[in-house]
Amino acid sequence: TKALIKADPKMMHRILEILTDAVAQYLTRQFAAGADAIQIFDSWAGVLPELEFKRWSIDPTARIVNRVKSVHPKVSIIGFPNRCGALVMRYAAESKVDAVQIDSMVPLAWARSQTPPKVALQGNLDPQLLVAGGPAMIEEAKRISKMLSSGPFVFNLGHGIVPETPPAHVEALSALLRGDGARA
Repeated sequence: TKALIKADPKMMHRILEILTDAVAQYLTRQFAAGADAIQIFDSWAGVLPELEFKRWSIDPTARIVNRVKSVHPKVSIIGFPNRCGALVMRYAAESKVDAVQIDSMVPLAWARSQTPPKVALQGNLDPQLLVAGGPAMIEEAKRISKMLSSGPFVFNLGHGIVPETPPAHVEALSALLRGDGARA
């Protein structure tokens, strides 16, 4: 992908135009079918240098958000520019997402202090802590909730759940987050 960006940026731009059109159409239909919220994953965002981040990550996401919101203005769109570090807040502000997912490596205090107004944070428990479970998982979940709950916040993992995650650990985390953490 990066090689194509360097070798033929016009071709890459055309590919992204096709993809953003297709994604916007798909998401518009998802909302028409009753979805309340969706999440746009930009799995490659973290490999982009700062000077290319806007063109190849923020701008396509903004086009998707704009197209979807032109049809469904009240829907919630979450953006996840994976592993993009400090650029996550620029992404949140310029793409016009309603919430931004932060991965497990983003410092919580920094994220809360830098989040644009009206943008919710989502994240960021390390998926491996969910695999491990136990007191470390519970304490980190409590810490994340405490650090981020002063503003709009959705508890989530810092990336996807992995196959080896024991269902009992998911149950314990869910119980904690629902408030019946005695089970956790």
